[in-house]
Amino acid sequence: MTPFNLVAQSYLEIVGPCMNRGGYSAADSERLFPEFHNIEEGNNMRTSKLIFVCICLVGLSQLLWSQNNGMATHQHGIPGYLDPHSKTFTTKAENSRVGHQRDTPLAGTAIVFRETFNFSISAQDIPAAAVIFCYAEISTSDTNGDFYDSNSIVATRSGESASCSVPILVKWTLVNPGTDTIDARVEAYSEQGISLGGGAWDYAERYSEVPELTLSVPANDQTVTTSVFFTM
Repeated sequence: MTPFNLVAQSYLEIVGPCMNRGGYSAADSERLFPEFHNIEEGNNMRTSKLIFVCICLVGLSQLLWSQNNGMATHQHGIPGYLDPHSKTFTTKAENSRVGHQRDTPLAGTAIVFRETFNFSISAQDIPAAAVIFCYAEISTSDTNGDFYDSNSIVATRSGESASCSVPILVKWTLVNPGTDTIDARVEAYSEQGISLGGGAWDYAERYSEVPELTLSVPANDQTVTTSVFFTM
């Protein structure tokens, strides 16, 4: 078999499948490049020229196949969101409406009010070097959905006692402000850094929590103060 026959046969076995993946049929290959199919008629072609053309065709076929494959991947991609922490992929439904529900103003009455919690803490067992925090959160469940706000303050210590005032200023748009109730949770906790040597540190913590409180929704521009007591 002449060098020409060997190269032509290699073309048919290697380049042909590449062209098929790029969307070309065997008939297209024969029509575009008859010299590779008419082996006996091309015996007078110089081997170096044939090798050069063959290499060019391999590159072109691979490029066309890659472009088509990339377009198909793009068209069939699944829209969604990958959570970087949990590594969980959540699909996103296609939007079939003009606007989103969250863009629509909430119906109901907009109320601005402040819930203030005054903490009185007996801190007899809390080391003087520890920092005491006061934390409060309020929430309600309304026809418009669930509303939630919170705040935390560093307590002021005086001997074995500590105190703080935690304000929570909110604006909630409620459908049923007259019948809705507020669930309030308050807690006091302390933290103290402890050196373990060699540059290592740990923390000593102490928590204290009282049962949840049930409060009425205040009127607009109203401030409501609630006193809470802790022993730590």
